[in-house]
Amino acid sequence: MALTVIASTQQLKTLNVPLNANFSAIESGGSAFQPTKINLADATATPTSISGAGQVYSLVGPDSGQQELFYQDDDASPNEVQLTSAGALGADITTLKALNANIGPGSTIAIDQRGFRVGGGMMTTGTLSEGYNITAAAGSGQDLDITFDTALAAATYHVFLQRAGVNSLGNVYVDPTSRTTSGFTITGGQNDTYFLAIFGSVV
Repeated sequence: MALTVIASTQQLKTLNVPLNANFSAIESGGSAFQPTKINLADATATPTSISGAGQVYSLVGPDSGQQELFYQDDDASPNEVQLTSAGALGADITTLKALNANIGPGSTIAIDQRGFRVGGGMMTTGTLSEGYNITAAAGSGQDLDITFDTALAAATYHVFLQRAGVNSLGNVYVDPTSRTTSGFTITGGQNDTYFLAIFGSVV
């Protein structure tokens, strides 16, 4: 339904046009209803229920001193989904679901789960190649000291070692007493050729 545009000087009491059509067009998102912005005031209380099927609420509420936008879905019980936090999209309690995500070159991704690779490379008799977020230096004896370019958030990271063409690491292993957020020591790390991968958190 189309909007009936009223002149800025027209008084409602002298208007010979029913206003119901305008309200109907606004409710149904008529093509002529194109507001440049909607200014929402803080909601003093979040809705506790929705009276009709298919209805939704959009509201603004305070969160850590920021004005945050919430969405209230049409479940039988209130189910508020926080859309923004501290001026950024997303919140700790929000689950993001996307069929496709295009992350462009130069993007920064902060991941706090230990299921992601945060460092690694190929070692050949103590020489690092194809390194990512690590440097290697000869340690005591045949040991190899690994240092993270960017320190990890915790020393609970996981280290994966795989010798080239061999199922056993032999005497090559990560010294458990050397693990810190800055790096660790591979005992016997200057021997043989192997692949190294570290899974941890940098945030």
